[in-house]
Amino acid sequence: MTSILTTHELLAKARRQAVRTVPYLARGFWGMTFIESPDVPTLGVDDKWRVYCNPDYIRKCADEDTLVGEVIHECLHPTLRHGPRAKIIHATDHAHWNRAGDAELDQRIEEISSVKLVTNRVRPEHFVGGTAKMTAEELYRLPRKTPPKSPRCSGGSGTGGEKQPWEKPGDAPGLTEVQAEIVRAGVAQAVKEHAEKKGRGSVPEGLLRWADQYCDAPPVDWRALVQARVRYAVDSRKGASPSYARPARRNAGGLVLPVHRLPIPRVTIVGDTSASMRDDDVGKILACVWDACEAIGRVSVVSCDAEAHDPVEIRHLDDLKEHLLGGGGTDLRVGIERACESSPDAIVVVTDGETPWPDEEPEVPVTIVLTRESHYSHPPDWAEVIHTY
Repeated sequence: MTSILTTHELLAKARRQAVRTVPYLARGFWGMTFIESPDVPTLGVDDKWRVYCNPDYIRKCADEDTLVGEVIHECLHPTLRHGPRAKIIHATDHAHWNRAGDAELDQRIEEISSVKLVTNRVRPEHFVGGTAKMTAEELYRLPRKTPPKSPRCSGGSGTGGEKQPWEKPGDAPGLTEVQAEIVRAGVAQAVKEHAEKKGRGSVPEGLLRWADQYCDAPPVDWRALVQARVRYAVDSRKGASPSYARPARRNAGGLVLPVHRLPIPRVTIVGDTSASMRDDDVGKILACVWDACEAIGRVSVVSCDAEAHDPVEIRHLDDLKEHLLGGGGTDLRVGIERACESSPDAIVVVTDGETPWPDEEPEVPVTIVLTRESHYSHPPDWAEVIHTY
C-alpha cells in the first residue's frame, strides 16, 4: 500500500493516526507543516514548526510502521522548547545537544505502548553515566560512549541547532513565536485534562510533568533573560586583555608577566522614544538602563524615534531623564546604525515593535526587547527577541 502513496499522503496518514493515538498532542500535530526535501538526510524541524522530510526516509519508516513515532518525535522538539533551552544553557555542540534531546523525547514516546520507534534511536545509556528519566540538559553534560553514528533525526533550528542548509521553507510561513506559544499552551492543557480524565498513567510521566510545570510556571522574568543574553553576547565577543595592575602568579626568569582580566563590557541601549510608546513601554527602557548600570556601572543610551539622537553615557538612572528625546515617528534602523558606530559589545533595543528593521545583520549582537505584541512588522531572524508581555 505504501508503494502507491506519495510522501505527503504517507505523512497525512501518519498525522491522522498520531492524533488518534495521542489526542492530547493534536494541536502540535496540526501546527506542523511538512515540506518534502531530498536535501535533508532524514527528518528535521525548524524553529517555526516546519518539518523537512526526506521522501526515501519517509517511505522506509512507513514500511517499518515507525512513521507515527517519527511524527510524534518531531512534534515534541518544538513543543518542549528544545531551541530556547539550548540557548539558555549555551549549548555549542549542536549535534550532541540534538542527540541528548532525542534521548529525552524517545524515553517519553516509549511509554506509549502502541507507538513503534526506529531501532537506531538514542538512549540515555548511550551517554557515559546516563540513566532513565534524565533531561536533555543532564544528558548534554555527559560524553557519548561511542562515536556518533548517522543520526536518525537531522536536527535543525527547531531542535536547538543552527539553521541548516536544507531549511528552505518556500511559501510555507510556519508558526510565529506567538502562535507557537499558543500551541504549546493548548498542548499542556490537553495533557493535563487527558490525565485527569483517563488517569495519570494514560500519558507519559515526563510529558505530564512538563505540562504541570508549564501551566503552573510564573511569568518569565524578562529582565533576567535580557541580562543573560547580553552576558552571552559579550562573553562570545570579547576575550581577556593583559593588565599589569598586579603581577601574575607565575614568573619567567625575573620578567614581570601580566595578569589577564576581562574588560568592562560596552553595552548600548537603543530606546524607542516615538509617539506610540506608552508610559509602561518607556518604563521598560528605564528598567533595562537601571539593570545595566547596576551590573556594569555605565551604559550608553541612544534615544530614537524617526531620527537617532547622539549617544549619551549613563551611570545612574537619574542622568537619563533629560536625554529621552523623541515623540515623532519610528525608524529604529537609524538608531541601530548610530549604536553600531561605537562598536559596542552588545546592543539592546527596547521598542513596541512599530518600526522597520535593518535588512542586513549588524556586526554587533542585537537583543530586541518587545514591550508588547506588534502587528506592524516581525523582528529580524538575526536578532535575539525577548517578549515582555
